[in-house]
Amino acid sequence: MVFDDKLDSMKEAGVGPVVFPHTRHEELYQCEECHPSIFKDKRGANDMSMKANMDGQFCGTPACHDSIGAFPLYMCNKCHTNVKQP
Repeated sequence: MVFDDKLDSMKEAGVGPVVFPHTRHEELYQCEECHPSIFKDKRGANDMSMKANMDGQFCGTPACHDSIGAFPLYMCNKCHTNVKQP
């Protein structure tokens, strides 16, 4: 899955679209662990942003990338393409 609906904001932050490995997550988790409590099951229904993630929503929930079981959100290149290195 490619998330590119906020390209202007991503460009300003120096990152490209997010490539989400849904298939990999399906191997690790059951659908009901994320749907519908964290993500709505409809394309375009989740107004995801880095601010929302950093505020503990979506990928930033304690069950996901705000846990010891996953890499932290500040590792931009793990999700975003074309990350500008300082």
